[in-house]
Amino acid sequence: MRRLKLVLCSFALVAGLTFLGPQDASAKKKNETTTTDVEVATEDGSTEATTEATTEATTEATTEETTEKATKLTFKYRVKTADGYTKYSKTGKIAGSETGANLTAIDMYMASPLEGELLFATYTDANGWTEYGTHSSYTAGEGEIAAIKMYLTEELKKKYDIYYCVHITNGGWLDWTKNGVIAGTKDLNQKINAIKVSLVEKGKKAPGDTKTASLTADRITYRACRRSKTFMGYVKSGKTAGKDNVSITAVTMKLADTRIDGKISYRLAKENGEFDDWVAAGKNAGKEKDSTRYSKMQIKLEGALAEVYDIYYRVKIDNYGWQGWAKNGETAGQDGLEYSIVAYQAKFMRKNSDKSAKLSTAHAYIKSNQETYVIKVNKTLNCVTVYLDNKPIKAFVCSAGKATPTGTFYTPYKGRWQHMIHDVWAQWATQISGNYLFHSVPYNEPNNRALRTSSYNKLGSTASAGCVRLCAHDAKWIYDNCKLKTKVIIYTNSKTPGPLGKPKPIRIPANQTWDPTDPTVTKKK
Repeated sequence: MRRLKLVLCSFALVAGLTFLGPQDASAKKKNETTTTDVEVATEDGSTEATTEATTEATTEATTEETTEKATKLTFKYRVKTADGYTKYSKTGKIAGSETGANLTAIDMYMASPLEGELLFATYTDANGWTEYGTHSSYTAGEGEIAAIKMYLTEELKKKYDIYYCVHITNGGWLDWTKNGVIAGTKDLNQKINAIKVSLVEKGKKAPGDTKTASLTADRITYRACRRSKTFMGYVKSGKTAGKDNVSITAVTMKLADTRIDGKISYRLAKENGEFDDWVAAGKNAGKEKDSTRYSKMQIKLEGALAEVYDIYYRVKIDNYGWQGWAKNGETAGQDGLEYSIVAYQAKFMRKNSDKSAKLSTAHAYIKSNQETYVIKVNKTLNCVTVYLDNKPIKAFVCSAGKATPTGTFYTPYKGRWQHMIHDVWAQWATQISGNYLFHSVPYNEPNNRALRTSSYNKLGSTASAGCVRLCAHDAKWIYDNCKLKTKVIIYTNSKTPGPLGKPKPIRIPANQTWDPTDPTVTKKK
């Protein structure tokens, strides 16, 4: 008797758990006639079915010999919901209901003369992906299926592609995909309530469109425009848009297909300035090839998107670094550091997600009068460094004096114009302790055009009677941004000026009697 080899495979997937059960021919059968259903997708996407009768002779099975017979491939599948299993569907047909309950299990049956298996796995938002073909049990409450993936092996893989697509509860049919690629959604609170699976001969066209087979929460892309240049390319969720040391002058964001109603909008603001108007996805906030610098950003979601997700984002500030994460329209950036945004990141996070709790939100927005500033003065090398939460954020060149005290102090007083010893005046004075203050370079009178030029050109060297002299801009920054009782540490170090280095001092002509950094000076025509 001629022997024909038969591979019979039955697969059951219950709430994401797979079962593989080969079916062997019985050891002993009487003569009988059987039928085999055959249905395979053709090139035009339709299916063809035949029924073929076969006769099996009575055979005495031994350990050395069994009779197996199948001349055509048989493939069908069904799904399980809260209402139980559906009837089996043939290749390319719907299993489940577009308006029905969500799937909790999938069962597939295949018989083929070819070697190989069909393996598949499912995804639930609660438990993630199951393993391929390793389980057969079902535990109630493991979750409703949100995504699937499947593939063929061995000879089956060489002869066929396995195509599949899903219908999601609020988004309709997604497109077809094949051979292990994900179909469905991840972390979108969208479940599968119907599927279609189709075996297609290798090289033949797909049963339908293959553009969008899956949706994920991170389907946001965005880009940045560097100062005076054109836009850089789009980056994916969580990646960095921008470049160190180059200010951002515009941003654009796009929201890919999530099948959830809603929109995203965003806007920018200059330091200490009002925010520009909100713009919608695909529009530019800011301008290309511009020189405007921005220091603040806001992003928000609307509609059903905002009910399911939070949008998190953070910015990187020049000479400061990454700040904490802001979310849902909060301000990310700074007022007071006088540096601009050079990069940003954004990502969707499921509401109440454990992952969001791991994102640091400390100092997402830094503003004037932060209570955690610390000012350190290296009196040896005449450099001031400002810290925020133990992180250096600004450096000033200064002129200390031999009498400048060392130690730790807390600022007790401020004065806009301060009368000093030797009958001189100083702007934006902040007392350190006793007669020692931060202040501008001296003036002959309380007039910003009466600057002592020779003293100004000594900035960066030891030149004061004990105070810490600064240019007008830097003295004003401490006056405006550091509250009373700000901690001040004065120390000596002849090797390192500070972690940010020592800025280069500005020199002015001998006949110039105003500070070029003074924002209150009106330049004469």
